[in-house]
Amino acid sequence: MKCFYHHDRDAVATCKSCGKGVCMECLVDLGMGVACKNRCESDARAVIDLTRKTIESAPITFDALKSHRRNFLAAAWFLLIIGIVFIILGIADARVRPIAIFGAVCGAFGVLLLIRAMRIPPLPSRSEEAERVV
Repeated sequence: MKCFYHHDRDAVATCKSCGKGVCMECLVDLGMGVACKNRCESDARAVIDLTRKTIESAPITFDALKSHRRNFLAAAWFLLIIGIVFIILGIADARVRPIAIFGAVCGAFGVLLLIRAMRIPPLPSRSEEAERVV
């Protein structure tokens, strides 16, 4: 690949911002990447900062996703159990038939949540994830 700005020179790196090939004269090293000198430095720094923040927030995101699935499952089972109890109470006593209808609605919603929760793939533990990354 040739330098985007000097067509007679070989590119030694790719700009972190625009993706153009640059030669030694046209690049500035930003530590975690290079950029086109005097052209893309601020954009490349922003990309590097975003990458750094993403890496730093990965454990928080991982924990949030695990708790999201766990909370979905808990809510689904709660609604399903409450629905069953209300259906049984409503059937047992003719005076409280609306409770049976409410129980059916809760139970149906619980089943839907349970189906949705089961579609969320279980995440590996942090140690398994660390082994996969290494």
